[in-house]
Amino acid sequence: MQKVLEAKLKRHKISYSIDGDKINIGKIKSDYITFFGYIVLPLLSAFGLILLSLYYGLDLFSGTGVKVTAGALMLFGFGIFNINKQKHKSDSNSDFKIIDSNSIIFENEFGIHEFKSSEIKDFIIQVEEVGEEVFLGSLFLLDNQDREFIIFTIEDNSQQYVANDLKWFSKYFIKKLNVNWDELNKE
Repeated sequence: MQKVLEAKLKRHKISYSIDGDKINIGKIKSDYITFFGYIVLPLLSAFGLILLSLYYGLDLFSGTGVKVTAGALMLFGFGIFNINKQKHKSDSNSDFKIIDSNSIIFENEFGIHEFKSSEIKDFIIQVEEVGEEVFLGSLFLLDNQDREFIIFTIEDNSQQYVANDLKWFSKYFIKKLNVNWDELNKE
């Protein structure tokens, strides 16, 4: 079961380490290919198109210039969309979590929050479409005071894959944390 956990965390580029019985989940791993391919290159291309159009004296709002302007705007929008998506994933995965056999610890800028298995009310899964065939899913811990703490956010091009992986993580954490709820037998 631990090998499957490691494979899923690697697939979603979530930084982790395993120290004996503890699982340390950290920030999202830097993906430079995605950063340059989906953010830097489109933004530079958009600015390059506009600069070349101005250099060659194209009127940006007539004839061929409209096509160039539309292309530049699409590239610019694509780059900005991916900046926002990466920022959301980074913010969601910025806290450090330590998962032990009976507790989960969240370390963030507000301090350290430790939850024993008896203090956990539920795990909540949220999946949203953020672009055409781009889905972000988040796994939250809900404590007995109805406060939500985000464990991590993952991304995929299939809503079903995101939902299935988050359900798998939820079941794994329930088992790992020795949570014993009769009412929480989620399929």
